[in-house]
Amino acid sequence: MERGARSSGERADDYRRPSRPEEDVRREWEARLKRNKLLALIFVLVAIFGSIGWALYHAAGDINSSVASELGPTTGDAPAQALGSFHLINSRLSEGGKAELLMISALGCDGCAAERWALIKALGRFGTFKQLASDANGSSVPAFDLLNAQYSSYFVSFANKEIRDVNGNALQRLTVREHSIFKRYDPNGRLPFVVVGNYAMAGHGVSPDALAGLKFRDVQSALIANKHALFSREINAEANLITAFLCRADGGQPSVFCGRAPIRRIAARL
Repeated sequence: MERGARSSGERADDYRRPSRPEEDVRREWEARLKRNKLLALIFVLVAIFGSIGWALYHAAGDINSSVASELGPTTGDAPAQALGSFHLINSRLSEGGKAELLMISALGCDGCAAERWALIKALGRFGTFKQLASDANGSSVPAFDLLNAQYSSYFVSFANKEIRDVNGNALQRLTVREHSIFKRYDPNGRLPFVVVGNYAMAGHGVSPDALAGLKFRDVQSALIANKHALFSREINAEANLITAFLCRADGGQPSVFCGRAPIRRIAARL
């Protein structure tokens, strides 16, 4: 009986225990909800930054359209001279109603390899590349391989011709129009030869010396991370200059790039 009495007493005490106020329960529920939301937000941020870090880590080893079009931010770098190594010509190059960029180069050409970095960065602002590869092409300078690359853009037309292989043998043939332009504005056959709108350059705007002996991944990583190196400043300055040429030729489109202050400042000097 005594044992049973104790049990009855416990139940009676439980019944008489006052219930928690409804306001306390509500506050605890709201606090728990806030904690859960905060944890969910932290989880999402960790996932986002983790994926960005993963992409940046692997970007230096993967060549694709997104990497090619994002070789670092638009910097304030500009050539010392208003036109860099380019000069004004008396005709405007265009194809299919679009501003055209023509590059004639050769495999094994150090200056050509160096110039491709700026060219790829500039063109990536106006369109996308497919089937890009990385290859020194017989040069001591790491570079993009444009032999099988395809470029598509609403604003710009791009033609690239590698006229000689690493052994000096003929490789890609110029069209009649390209041959005429080459002979007219580069009679000495200096490479690379680049024409953008009504500006032409026979020679290179990016010095290959600072790039010689580096690995492709080193150069690409430096550009993506915007590291302050001599070669990155030269590549960014040349890319900005080519961008300004294209913006001037196509009416300032796309404005997301053509409207940026560094590009406008360079364009104002042309």
